[in-house]
Amino acid sequence: MEIEAEKIPSLVVEIDFGRRILTHVLTTYLPTVLLCIICFSTTHFKPFFFEAIVTVNLTALLVLATMFISISNRQEFFPQNCMHVRKKK
Repeated sequence: MEIEAEKIPSLVVEIDFGRRILTHVLTTYLPTVLLCIICFSTTHFKPFFFEAIVTVNLTALLVLATMFISISNRQEFFPQNCMHVRKKK
């Protein structure tokens, strides 16, 4: 006994990945990479500039922590309407 495919109830789930990647790159990744490059470049300074090195690294750490907190609190990273469920005809 065979069951026809049209008579079997089924459910189709569509997930729409429609995020704007450029927004994330410009607001998250680019500033983070630039700050890390600046921090890393201070390791090549002479020991005479120790106070400036510590100041730059501490400032970069605080800025990165603030960016992490503000990005974590955003709701746009988790859209609620990205999943559409419809019954197959």
